[in-house]
Amino acid sequence: MKARLIYRAEEDKRTERTVWPVVLGYSDTNCVLIAWCELRQAFRHFRTDRIEAAEILDQPISVPRSALVRRWEAWRSAELAHSNTGASYRADRI
Repeated sequence: MKARLIYRAEEDKRTERTVWPVVLGYSDTNCVLIAWCELRQAFRHFRTDRIEAAEILDQPISVPRSALVRRWEAWRSAELAHSNTGASYRADRI
């Protein structure tokens, strides 16, 4: 199911996002929700300490979860490969 987040990004900018949750995990110092963001049409990592509100919507995700996980894994591998080439790297956190 999709989720609606009220999220406080850096510089205290509040945004509302509809996301397709993929994985709840940890970075070195933070817990993050990895999700497909409908607004950005891309995968994003949302720090859970910046999620001010969350609502599970009664809207199914249009792809199977296993396919969504595979898409994120491919995206992440490409991002890591890109960052290892010395090219400029855009952080995937908002």
